Amino acid sequence: SYRPWNYFETVSLWLGDEKIAEKDADSSSDWSEEDDNTCYTDDGSSKDYKMAFTGLSEVLEEGEEVNLYVAVTVKDNLDSEDETTDFTVCIPGDGIRTVDATGLSVYAPSSAVHEDFEMAGATDPTLKLSYDEDENEDRIIDVDDQNDTNNVEVLKFTLESENADTLITDLAVDITSGLSDISDAISRIKLYRGDTFVKTESVSTSSATSTTITFDDIDLTIEADTTEDFVIKADFKEITDSGDFTEGDYVAFDIDAADVTAEDSQGDSVSASGSAVGGSIYCYDAAIQVELVEKSASITFTPEDSGEYGQATYVIKFNVTAFDDDMYIITGASEADDSGSHSASTAGVWYDLIATTSESAIEGTLTESLSSNASEQTYSYKVPEGQTKEFTLTVVATASSADAFAKIGLEGIYWNTSDTTTGAVDYTYGLDEDWQTNEVFLDVF
Repeated sequence: SYRPWNYFETVSLWLGDEKIAEKDADSSSDWSEEDDNTCYTDDGSSKDYKMAFTGLSEVLEEGEEVNLYVAVTVKDNLDSEDETTDFTVCIPGDGIRTVDATGLSVYAPSSAVHEDFEMAGATDPTLKLSYDEDENEDRIIDVDDQNDTNNVEVLKFTLESENADTLITDLAVDITSGLSDISDAISRIKLYRGDTFVKTESVSTSSATSTTITFDDIDLTIEADTTEDFVIKADFKEITDSGDFTEGDYVAFDIDAADVTAEDSQGDSVSASGSAVGGSIYCYDAAIQVELVEKSASITFTPEDSGEYGQATYVIKFNVTAFDDDMYIITGASEADDSGSHSASTAGVWYDLIATTSESAIEGTLTESLSSNASEQTYSYKVPEGQTKEFTLTVVATASSADAFAKIGLEGIYWNTSDTTTGAVDYTYGLDEDWQTNEVFLDVF
């Protein structure tokens, strides 16, 4: 169609960056048809339609130069075949009337001027779902044994829309657990956009180790080339000593691309890419929380003569906080090797030596120690309820049969609710590459 009211909602007039007038343009009554070819020369196949802006009152000072613009707002429901239509906007000769200081009318331009423009389909938005692994790693949370524990952050993620706005209409969240019924642990989940609450959904009886909860009809717009932060929070039921929800049970949350239902400004579906995967969240009424303080690796001996071997010292410092009861960290440290197998009866803190070559030979040279500012008991260090104590793992390694790059990483921390190794719990949550020292070169002269 060549009729402008089928394409445009409004036509506006701008003086520089100021809009000085605007008129509706979506009806035939908003336009008057002109004789063809009155403004410019074409092949005679088009039609000309006119719109006039009257009653303007802007004042231009003597010597002032400004830019005058005509702008259109395009309808958002064009047929695809109309998206590449060519238009010309024209100001005929004497089409601009001004009044000078003496009250005389002055007209411009001396001859018609025009510009061509082409309609084009809007760029489809690209929607990306992503997350930060460090913000969503395995961890322990404090769940009360008498009352519900509400508003626990369980998953953080972002949604980014590129090229154009995207409307998020529905968002599904997948929940998995070792429980036979997830609703034994969680009563509801909540969606937040930044700090702003969006919606809550109940977790009904599922009789399954996995379920999907959908936030429907949320209608959230992610503006073009913008990234928005989102948080899922959960309300946990009280934990029990015996029953369906006990200490050590876990839940995990994730969102994949298919869980995001979105559309563009035309109402067409937009497919997301990426994912947001949360770690396993282990629930305890009383336990420990662990935080890395610092880590280092340094050469403490450099060989200079034949038969000498390089030596390195590795240090990992971490804090342990006890919640809801006194906690006990088993004393001693030991190397776990690649198998990751360890026992509280042998040591409380386990680490792994990681070397490029000659690893087994270097492991035979290791000496390690565990120290703390916590008070030492018979089998453990005591961390009083509500307090934080610092622990330091120190490991000395010596080169052996060949040169090697080597580092260490923390593997596990045994804790208990009393001064004994019996029944100790192995804390391994979030002890990933962030808990590994840098590599240093151990050389053989």
